[in-house]
Amino acid sequence: ADLIWGPAEGGPPNPVPHSSGCFDAVVGWKDSSGHDCAAYRSNDWCTPAGRKGPGWKWYWGSMSFYAVDGVDASKACCACGAHGSALVLTMVIDGPLALGQPKALELYVREHIADLSVYGIGKTTNGGGSAGLQWRFPAAPAAAGSYIYVAQRAAPFQQFFGFAPTAVFG
Repeated sequence: ADLIWGPAEGGPPNPVPHSSGCFDAVVGWKDSSGHDCAAYRSNDWCTPAGRKGPGWKWYWGSMSFYAVDGVDASKACCACGAHGSALVLTMVIDGPLALGQPKALELYVREHIADLSVYGIGKTTNGGGSAGLQWRFPAAPAAAGSYIYVAQRAAPFQQFFGFAPTAVFG
């Protein structure tokens, strides 16, 4: 099946840093009652150490009771001790052209990265397990708020999107 998904098609919003400069680890997360990370932060329901905060009522029980798919506020929210990566995967592209092209990744740079070469990509095929790191970004900076597009092949990516990918992962 073709898969092209991203914020324009109803995906999660672009991550926004808190005044502390920290990012939520799971963009768009909500607990089982529908409360998001902003609610946990503004109501003091948690601490940066990942514990219940002064606003948490004892009779609510554990924060883990409100987890969704095993993720509670301590794993999702910056205010509750979770910290996201400076580089986050925002879209996987398995396009409609021949052979499922373009195949690519869109990554969002949450905060300035002085040297992208500390990041890399590994892949797995049809659930067969990962062979570990297979490609590393070149040594270059990346500006906060920018997107990086890594394509399997440059020509189909350019044909479909109308611009060249940032990098090619063959």
